[in-house]
Amino acid sequence: MSRRTRKRSTAATSVVIKEAPKEVDPLLKNIFASCWKNSDTILVCNDTEFHVHRSILTMHSPVFEAMFAGNFEEANEKRIVLPGKNPDEMLQFLKFLYPDCMIQTPTIKFGPREKRVFAILRIADEYQTELLIKKCLKKVFIMNSNVFEILSYANKYDLKVRKKCVSHVARDVTMDELEKSYHKLEAQLIQELLVAKCRHLELWVKKYEQIDAVAFADLYSISSNELLSTSSSSKDSSN
Repeated sequence: MSRRTRKRSTAATSVVIKEAPKEVDPLLKNIFASCWKNSDTILVCNDTEFHVHRSILTMHSPVFEAMFAGNFEEANEKRIVLPGKNPDEMLQFLKFLYPDCMIQTPTIKFGPREKRVFAILRIADEYQTELLIKKCLKKVFIMNSNVFEILSYANKYDLKVRKKCVSHVARDVTMDELEKSYHKLEAQLIQELLVAKCRHLELWVKKYEQIDAVAFADLYSISSNELLSTSSSSKDSSN
């Protein structure tokens, strides 16, 4: 008997594997994305919405207070567009303003060399949120590359940090670096920095003078001892 072989065609099945959605960093999750706890205003930054409370904003910021209570258009608007703002930076700024009991979400813990702190500082300075500015200034590590930016904020808000900046400029910043930053500073502050550098230089000159005096005294003492020793040797040989 002849056997008939049947060709079986197997249909190739393609399996599409969907990637699991990436988890959003808790720090970057927009907790203000929708209406919550009687929020009464929407701030818009680059198409990102933040549902906020006017009472919270006005409590921390005289700029927001004037915006909402004065004769500005925003006083009667429920939706306010803030042009030129980075949404992630605005999110962190708003989270700092709200008490932990309301938002219950982590805020950025700035390290001493954290670059993001300056982004928050610029927004905080624009809206004059003094408490947040002082908090940020305490976290930053003063270096030649950032001392003048820190000083521009500390000059208005924190005298202790201001004093540290002036000392750093006097001690570690060159005159070339200082001259390049003149346009960022007030005339009175520039004068104070120059005086501080002069005093620092004067102290070092005095220290070097003292070192030279001690070195000269030691050299004189050694020379005198050698002279006496030579004189004694000459007398002994003549006898």
